Amino acid sequence: MDCFDETLQLSKPGHGIAYITPVICAVGLPEQEANHKQTDSKTVQQTEGESMFKKLTVIVDRGMANDVMDIARKAGVRGGTILHGRGAGAEIDTRLFGVEIEPEKELVIILTPKDLVDKVVSALTEELDLNEPGKGILFIEPVVDIRGLIEMSDK
Repeated sequence: MDCFDETLQLSKPGHGIAYITPVICAVGLPEQEANHKQTDSKTVQQTEGESMFKKLTVIVDRGMANDVMDIARKAGVRGGTILHGRGAGAEIDTRLFGVEIEPEKELVIILTPKDLVDKVVSALTEELDLNEPGKGILFIEPVVDIRGLIEMSDK
């Protein structure tokens, strides 16, 4: 992380953000043993307790990412990253003039202090109706280390 920070000058505004999240399980890595161990929930809980930040990932239909960011900003978030993608495995076959339409998605990644997470998640869940099927998915991951998040130096 220090090498990324120095090389990319992450301490300067607008140069980017680097973060580390723990991998709970990985399959197919050459160094990995053939036998897969069960996730140690104690280790996961310890990691979550140590992290100052959480990573929220919100997956919504294309065109909804700005709504996600507006809601998150009102809840206290300062920014996020929007990625475009397409859904796979949808149970509904969408066709237009006989041509299959693949559902396009947007992923919104938000790094936020852990004391703000509940407020942001509640606001997103309520305003986007995330409890309704097909409205979107939100998940939270601990962040172990972070560089380039300017708001850290503002506080």
